[in-house]
Amino acid sequence: MGEYIKDLSKIKIGNTQFRIELNAAYYRNGKYDIHIQCDKGRIGLSDREFLQLATCFMAAKKQLEHYKEIDPNE
Repeated sequence: MGEYIKDLSKIKIGNTQFRIELNAAYYRNGKYDIHIQCDKGRIGLSDREFLQLATCFMAAKKQLEHYKEIDPNE
Protein backbone atom coordinates (compact mmCIF):
# COMPACT_ATOMS: atom_id res chain seq x y z
CA MET A 1 0.00 0.00 0.00
CA GLY A 2 1.08 3.53 -0.66
CA GLU A 3 1.91 6.06 1.99
CA TYR A 4 -1.02 7.98 3.52
CA ILE A 5 -1.30 11.60 2.34
CA LYS A 6 -4.65 12.91 3.64
CA ASP A 7 -8.37 12.29 4.08
CA LEU A 8 -10.39 13.61 1.16
CA SER A 9 -13.93 13.19 2.41
CA LYS A 10 -16.35 11.27 4.59
CA ILE A 11 -19.68 9.96 3.38
CA LYS A 12 -22.48 8.16 5.16
CA ILE A 13 -24.56 5.50 3.44
CA GLY A 14 -27.27 4.10 5.66
CA ASN A 15 -25.69 3.60 9.08
CA THR A 16 -22.16 3.17 7.74
CA GLN A 17 -19.58 5.96 7.70
CA PHE A 18 -16.99 5.73 4.89
CA ARG A 19 -13.70 7.60 4.68
CA ILE A 20 -12.11 8.45 1.33
CA GLU A 21 -8.35 8.62 1.74
CA LEU A 22 -5.59 9.79 -0.62
CA ASN A 23 -2.38 7.74 -0.66
CA ALA A 24 0.80 7.72 -2.71
CA ALA A 25 0.66 5.08 -5.43
CA TYR A 26 2.35 1.76 -4.79
CA TYR A 27 2.54 0.77 -8.45
CA ARG A 28 5.24 1.91 -10.85
CA ASN A 29 3.58 4.51 -13.14
CA GLY A 30 0.84 5.74 -10.84
CA LYS A 31 0.57 8.98 -8.96
CA TYR A 32 -2.10 8.26 -6.31
CA ASP A 33 -4.20 5.52 -4.77
CA ILE A 34 -7.63 6.19 -3.32
CA HIS A 35 -8.90 4.08 -0.43
CA ILE A 36 -12.62 3.95 0.37
CA GLN A 37 -12.90 2.38 3.80
CA CYS A 38 -15.10 1.74 6.79
CA ASP A 39 -14.87 -0.43 9.90
CA LYS A 40 -15.74 -3.57 7.92
CA GLY A 41 -13.33 -3.24 5.00
CA ARG A 42 -11.49 -1.22 2.43
CA ILE A 43 -11.26 -0.99 -1.33
CA GLY A 44 -8.10 0.39 -2.92
CA LEU A 45 -8.30 2.04 -6.33
CA SER A 46 -5.80 3.75 -8.60
CA ASP A 47 -6.60 7.39 -9.29
CA ARG A 48 -7.83 6.38 -12.75
CA GLU A 49 -10.08 3.62 -11.37
CA PHE A 50 -11.50 6.02 -8.79
CA LEU A 51 -12.37 8.59 -11.47
CA GLN A 52 -14.09 5.88 -13.54
CA LEU A 53 -16.10 4.74 -10.50
CA ALA A 54 -17.05 8.30 -9.54
CA THR A 55 -18.14 9.01 -13.13
CA CYS A 56 -20.36 5.90 -13.10
CA PHE A 57 -22.00 7.01 -9.84
CA MET A 58 -22.66 10.50 -11.20
CA ALA A 59 -24.13 9.11 -14.43
CA ALA A 60 -26.33 6.67 -12.50
CA LYS A 61 -27.60 9.48 -10.26
CA LYS A 62 -28.47 11.60 -13.29
CA GLN A 63 -30.24 8.68 -14.96
CA LEU A 64 -32.21 7.89 -11.78
CA GLU A 65 -33.31 11.53 -11.52
CA HIS A 66 -34.44 11.36 -15.16
CA TYR A 67 -36.46 8.19 -14.52
CA LYS A 68 -38.16 9.79 -11.52
CA GLU A 69 -39.39 12.63 -13.77
CA ILE A 70 -41.11 10.22 -16.16
CA ASP A 71 -44.84 9.80 -15.51
CA PRO A 72 -45.72 6.12 -16.14
CA ASN A 73 -49.33 7.11 -16.89
CA GLU A 74 -48.43 9.09 -20.00
